[in-house]
Amino acid sequence: MPLSMWNGDANPVMEWAHVAPVRRAQIESLYSEALILIDEAQQMFAHAQVMNAGGYDPEFTVAVMSEVMLTTARLTHVQAWLLHRRAMIAEDPSARGDDRAVVLDGVTPADWAICHYMPEAMRRIVAASERLMERLHVMDSIWRETPMALPHVVPVHEMMDMLRARL
Repeated sequence: MPLSMWNGDANPVMEWAHVAPVRRAQIESLYSEALILIDEAQQMFAHAQVMNAGGYDPEFTVAVMSEVMLTTARLTHVQAWLLHRRAMIAEDPSARGDDRAVVLDGVTPADWAICHYMPEAMRRIVAASERLMERLHVMDSIWRETPMALPHVVPVHEMMDMLRARL
């Protein structure tokens, strides 16, 4: 099945190499951004653990740690989606359109009532992770609505028949 007919439910024969340079570039750019955010989130996690040892209110500490874990889960989900898309672009036969990694649903949004009390750097990372997830949702919906079309190639004999029909 050509990729132009793919609706995400099948495992098509991937023909991305010549039709997906923009999507490949988008995936690579977002993957780099996700890696940076993951690194920052790991540092945030370490900071939250220091907060835990610092004598803060236990309920507040648990709430902050929960938000840190949600942010980490969100970024892990983003990374899985991007890695899966990279595999599809590389024509990996194990990268199917019906894999769980393709689905972006099921990630809990941040609780901004709790995040409001976090240090600014932590709030920035939480917000950036949510924005990245939103961007992937938009990109995914657009890609599913308008799958990549292979260039329409008209063989020479077919073109000649069309010209004869006009004469």
